[in-house]
Amino acid sequence: MNRIFFAALMLTLCLAACKKSEVARIYPAYYGNWEFLGMEGPLGFQPSSSDTTIILTLGAPNAYGVSLNGSSRLQGTFQVDSASGEVILAFSNITQPYGSMITGLGIGQTNDSANFAVIGQLTLFQNNASQALGDTLILVQSPTFGFATQSSVFKHL
Repeated sequence: MNRIFFAALMLTLCLAACKKSEVARIYPAYYGNWEFLGMEGPLGFQPSSSDTTIILTLGAPNAYGVSLNGSSRLQGTFQVDSASGEVILAFSNITQPYGSMITGLGIGQTNDSANFAVIGQLTLFQNNASQALGDTLILVQSPTFGFATQSSVFKHL
């Protein structure tokens, strides 16, 4: 009886000592400095002005910044969600014009999916379906709104 009690006690202690730690997903292909090339939208590709440099910086584990001609214009954190099968970047402090409530990282019922910040010619949406393809990053307003959907195109520096 003492052996069973001792074995059960040891097993309980071992299980209590083991914790499942959740590892944050990282996407190193996204990290680095990205130069804004232009917007793809209903009217086709609109290139960035040649006298304007807009840089999006994404860093581990979840910090971002946007600069316009070398001057910081926006910074904060972002979340990455890949549960839907696509990688969604949700920028935490872009809350205009619809507010700061984020539900399901914008894949849902609220208007927060249409929140955006304008930095020069870049319209950075709060929620973006994204692809990092080699030296190209594409951020697409998410969820998409049909004909009015816009994509921001960047190249890796």
